[in-house]
Amino acid sequence: MPMKSHLLHILHKSAWAGLLVLVAAWANAQPVISSFSPSSASVSATVTISGSNFNSTASNNVVFFGAAKATVQSVQGSSTLTVTVPYGANYKYISVTNLATSLTAYSQLPFLTTYTPTGDDSFRAGVTVTNGATDIRYITIADLNSDGKPDLVVSLANRRLSVFPNTITSTTGVATFGTAVSLGTSGSNATGGNTVADIDGDGKPDIIRVTGNASTVSVHRNTTSSVGGTPTFATVVTASINSSPISVKVNDLDHNGKPDIVVVSNKTTSNLSILRNTSTSGTVSMAAFQTFSVGNTPNELAIGDLNADGWADVVIAKIQYLWLPKVITLQLMQLFLLRLVVAVLVLD
Repeated sequence: MPMKSHLLHILHKSAWAGLLVLVAAWANAQPVISSFSPSSASVSATVTISGSNFNSTASNNVVFFGAAKATVQSVQGSSTLTVTVPYGANYKYISVTNLATSLTAYSQLPFLTTYTPTGDDSFRAGVTVTNGATDIRYITIADLNSDGKPDLVVSLANRRLSVFPNTITSTTGVATFGTAVSLGTSGSNATGGNTVADIDGDGKPDIIRVTGNASTVSVHRNTTSSVGGTPTFATVVTASINSSPISVKVNDLDHNGKPDIVVVSNKTTSNLSILRNTSTSGTVSMAAFQTFSVGNTPNELAIGDLNADGWADVVIAKIQYLWLPKVITLQLMQLFLLRLVVAVLVLD
């Protein structure tokens, strides 16, 4: 073999070896939740989370039970976390963020919070919160300031969003909320849905929302610095998507430890937009959106592993049809169409 060809051959093999090392290192850094036990429990109960690539320092693992942040009691090696079920935990997936890698793992199944009535099982008096707006569109709950109490995230019809900090001090008293934190700029009647997830892997839940007429998805990165303090947010990061978005959800579709953004548009385009998350801690960024056609008049979406294969499925509700787009990778999607013969479909 001539000397030049021999050297090129060696360099080619070295490059592939280096790439394999990088891929292996990336895979090893990705946290994974393989199971949790028990699968249901009451608030303040102890839950054991098993998996891999958790941080060996307990305080460097941020665990959420849906809307509420859990207390990490201890960690064994990098494979077992012992945590306390927080107040405000709801029927959502458990997430674990390793602050050293800024990567997040999600459980395959949601956690079920149980409740055993004792004595008075009625509702307390209702309360009304307002920031002067008259047309509210969507609402999400999430602990945005790490005080263990879910706050209210409300989308308004005028493109603005209000965050009401939870200030409840007693489990037997009426609900109280602080002064609303306003986000966004007022505009025409075009606000879509919102959701909450830690987009940049810094352990703080961020707010993601869509705006219809503007055909955008916006991420408000959470910068709240004190426990129980007024929620604060960085300058909004906005990305273009298909026109007339109505609903937005997040999930790690490609298993890289970063929750991706999924948006459904329901008017002129009738498309599903997927934005791959390329953020790093402290910096929000997204790849250009990919488009998948889902037919006429989609109205809502949900994400979950329907067939227990470890990959998230996207369910889209429509007026007459239900599409089940199966996300194999971000480059390949198989579509399954089920004809609906009832006006309302409930997925349990």
